[in-house]
Parts: sequence; C-alpha cells; structure tokens
Amino acid sequence: MTSSWTTSLSHWEMLIALNKLSTFPDQCIFTPDPHTRRPHQHHDLRSLIESQQIASYKEFLNSFKEVKNGVKGLEHELSNLHDICNGMAKNLTASKQNSRNLIDEIAKLENERKKLMKERKLVLAYQNSFQLNADDLKILRGTEHTHVDVLSPEFFRVFEKIQRIQSNVSILMKAGHQVTAVEIMDQMGLFQETALEKIYRWAQSHCRSVENPDLADVLSKSLSYLQIRPMLLKYVIDEYSTHRRSLVVRSFIDALTGVGNIKGIELIGSVDPVRYIGDMLVWIHQAIPGEKENLLALLKNCRRDDIDEKVQNCLATILDGVCRPLNVRIEQTLLAGYDCIIMNKIDLLLLFYIETIEQVVSGSNLLSTLKELQSSSHQTFINQLKNQVQAELGEFRPPSSDLTPSSIINGLLSLLKDLIQANATAEHTHTIIDMIVTPLVSQVNQVANRLGSPDQGVYLINCVNEIIKFLNGFQDTESLRNGLQGQIDAQSDRLSSEQSSWLVAQLGIGHIYTILHEKIEDPLSSVPGMDAPALKIFANKLDTLISNQESVLLPQLIQIGDPQTKKNIQKQSFRILVAIYKQVYEAVMDPKNMYPPNLLAFDATTLEEHLCL
Repeated sequence: MTSSWTTSLSHWEMLIALNKLSTFPDQCIFTPDPHTRRPHQHHDLRSLIESQQIASYKEFLNSFKEVKNGVKGLEHELSNLHDICNGMAKNLTASKQNSRNLIDEIAKLENERKKLMKERKLVLAYQNSFQLNADDLKILRGTEHTHVDVLSPEFFRVFEKIQRIQSNVSILMKAGHQVTAVEIMDQMGLFQETALEKIYRWAQSHCRSVENPDLADVLSKSLSYLQIRPMLLKYVIDEYSTHRRSLVVRSFIDALTGVGNIKGIELIGSVDPVRYIGDMLVWIHQAIPGEKENLLALLKNCRRDDIDEKVQNCLATILDGVCRPLNVRIEQTLLAGYDCIIMNKIDLLLLFYIETIEQVVSGSNLLSTLKELQSSSHQTFINQLKNQVQAELGEFRPPSSDLTPSSIINGLLSLLKDLIQANATAEHTHTIIDMIVTPLVSQVNQVANRLGSPDQGVYLINCVNEIIKFLNGFQDTESLRNGLQGQIDAQSDRLSSEQSSWLVAQLGIGHIYTILHEKIEDPLSSVPGMDAPALKIFANKLDTLISNQESVLLPQLIQIGDPQTKKNIQKQSFRILVAIYKQVYEAVMDPKNMYPPNLLAFDATTLEEHLCL
C-alpha cells in the first residue's frame, strides 16, 4: 500500500482499486505512516476483502447458474427448432418436386393460351375484315321497317365497313380463297343493297330539307354514297329539282304580282317596259346563285368528276319553271308597238342576260327561251327601225338656198346616236349604222342629182361632212368614214374644176392661155390680147385677188360648211392659176416677145406665197 502511494496513477486498474478502497468504512482506513498504524487494522482489512471477494463469488455463481439454466432452455428450444426445420426441409423437398410438375403444367397451359390468343386475334381480324358483327347487323337492320328522322353516324360507319370488306376480298382472291371470297362478296352485296335502299328512301323523303342545318351534312353524305348507284342518285336529284322548281315558280309569280304590301314587278314596271323586263331578268339572275349554293351544299361530298354537270342539269331543271310566265310577259311587251329606241334597249338587255346566264346554266330551256325572245325582239327592232327610217326619208325635201343639210338628216343622226350609245357589241353597232347611214346617203344622192352642177356638189359635201362628223365620235367606223370621204373628195375635185374655170373667166386669162399654146412667130407683145395693156389689166386683177381671195369664189362654194374642204377646193384652183401665170411670166421675161420691163411685179413662186400655197 505504501508503494501504491508512490506509484503513478496512470493505470486504469489502479484507479479502479483506489475507487474500491474509497468505499471502506472510516475505521478501516489506515494511515500511510507505519509508526502510527494500529496492529489490528491489517487483519480487519484482509477479512473485509476476503468477505467481499466471497460475496462476489457467490453472486457470480448465482448469475452463472441462471446463465446455465438459460442455456439449457435455449438448447431445448434449439432442439425443437431443429426438429421443425428438418420437418420443413422434408416438406420443402416434397413441395419442390410438386412445384416442378406444376411449373411444367403451367408452362404447357401458357403456351396453349398464347396459341389460343393468337387464333382468337386471327378470328377477330378475319371477322373485322370480312364479316359484320351482331352490333353492325343490328344497326343495319334495326330501323329497316321504322321511320328514321336522321341516319346515325353508326349507320354510315357500318356502310363504310361493308365497302372496306368488299375491297378486302381481293386479298382473299389473291391468296387462293376464291370460294370464300365469292361467298363474302355475295353476302356483302346483299348488305350493301339493303343499306343503299335505306339511304335512297331517306334521302328522297328529306332532300327538300337541304336548307335545314341539322340535315344538310347527313344529306350530302347520303348522296355521296348513292354515287355507287348513279340511277338512285339521279332519282334523288330529280326529286329535289322538281320540288325546287315549284318553289321558284311560286316565288317568281309572287314577285311579279306582289305579296301583301310589297309592290310587284308588273306594277312597278307598268310604265317602263325596259325596267319591267329588266326586273324580271334580274330576279331570275339573283335566284340562280342561291339555288346553285344549295346544290353545291347537297353535293359537296360527291366526287368532283361529274358534279359540275349534275349542277348544270339540276339548275336547268329548276329554272325551267319560269320560262313560260317569262315568255308570255316579254312577248306581250314586244307586241305593244314601242318605238325602235325602246326595242333596241330590250334587245340589248336580253342579249346581255343571255351571255350572263349562259355562263351558269348553258344548254337550259331558260337559255333557249331567252334566245328565242332576243331573236324576236331583234327582228322587231330591225323592222321598226327600217319603217322609221323609210318614213323619215319619205318626207325628204329639196334643200334650201343655203344648201345646208336637211333637218331630217339631223333627226336620223340623233336617232342613230341614241341607238349606238345603248349598244354593247360592235356587230350590233355596225348593223344599226348601216341601216341608217346607207339609205340616208342614198337619199342625199338622189336629192342632189336633181340639183345643178355646183349646187349638187356643195349639197353632197355638206350632208356627207355632217355624217362623217357624227361618225368621228364612234370607234370601228373608219371604213365607212373612208367611203364617205371618197365621195367628198370626188365632189371636191369636180368643184375644183368648176372653180378653176370660174377663176379663169373672172380674171380674163382664157384667151391668154389659148395664145400661149398657139405657134406664133411674131413677138407676143404685138398680138392682141397679149399686148402690154392687156397683161397690165390681168396683173391688176391678180393683185385684187391676192388682197381678197374670196372675191373670185363661186357663190355656191361660199355655202360649204367645212372650212377645210372649201380651202382645199380653192387651193386646187389657185394651183391651176399659178401654172398659167408661170407660163405668162416666162413669156413676158422672154426678150423675143419685146415686153417692157417690170410689166409683172413678181414671179410664180412669189404668187404661190401670196396665195398661201
């Protein structure tokens, strides 16, 4: 213990020992000084330690006995567990053997199941591709003998399936199953006929309701399926056309006579035949787009290859109903005896609507009716125009003293203007011009032939110039104007010749011209009529002419209304005068003729300048 005080306290065991000593009673604690220690303290400490050690051993023994008992219980339980595990192992071995047989059976059943599923899929695929199921047959036949308001989408689905099956039969044919393919085709053919019959009867009874939005799509789809049987489709379209024709006729009659407080076309156009006929044609023209729109909505799902022809034929049938009332009313108007201006407007109005309607419903009875009416109106117009022109020309009188065009010419030209302004085609315009201008020019020539020579030419020029001036305002009349201008030119040449003769006579140079062309060897100044005094008189007259060129004109030429024509005639006569003057001037300037100098003040070129040639 003494050594323990001096020992280092770094060991763990020492610390535990010291801890134990600290628990001893105070009387057992000894002092470290040996001189002060009592003799019996050593014996007590040993006994105390031994007793504590024995107590510890007993405690350990008791604890160990409990452990031993626990171990024995554990051994017994482990033995029981071992027996159980052995039993389970035997059972597991038996189960394993049974499971192996069961797995083999399950695998066999699984393979069989897969085989059956595959066969089932093949059967279902075959049924879907080549057969109708019970639900399809129920839909197809369920409403066979009952009234159906609207064909259901399921019905169209079944019909499309029938068509698909019919197209799939070719696969069976290629695969060598001809007998099965023929049987399926026969069966599907019967189903298809049943479906088409139902579609046809429904469409025929509901085709009048194309404007109903609830039925429009179903109707258009039904007609697209009826294209398989063109005759059934034709019957439905004919039924629709007949119904629409009656409605259009009824609406047309109501528009003519008026409904309620609405005035009819007949009342509005009673005082204006052109408006009356125009309103009727406008109503028909406006009805065509609505009917065409309904037809296109009805046939919108049909193939586009022949839809245009069907629309044309159907429109023609629908509009046939208005032909008779339209024909009767227009014929009554044509027989009313209106003047040619109104008849011309009616003729052009019918011609315009023929061209317009022909673009929409060519080959229809309506178009034929309009063409017959237009032909009748055109013939009526031609006859009335001929009669009116002949009546006007029958009152033609000789011209007045001023040789101006007659008022009848102005009246006929005014009529021609009114007719041409209303015309739309060049052919019609040429016809009208020819019908008026040709007899008018002929009548002018007949009247002019009764006049004297200068009066005849002046009168013809004035009348034809008036006609040409009128025709200048219209296109495509160049050939006619050129022909009339040729008549003016011929008369101008004739008047120029007469004016030249008049000019020569007025200036007194006729004998001078004759002397100049005679073969005279003596000097011309010694020839009577060519002497210097005579030429001086001629020069004075020539000066007067230069200062006042109108003074030597024929009196009739003054009446020419066209200044340019008058000027051209005057210039032609002046050119003849210049030619004669040139010969005179050369003779005067010739020394052998012995004329005094400066007898003539200017040469021929200067004279041309004075006369503005």
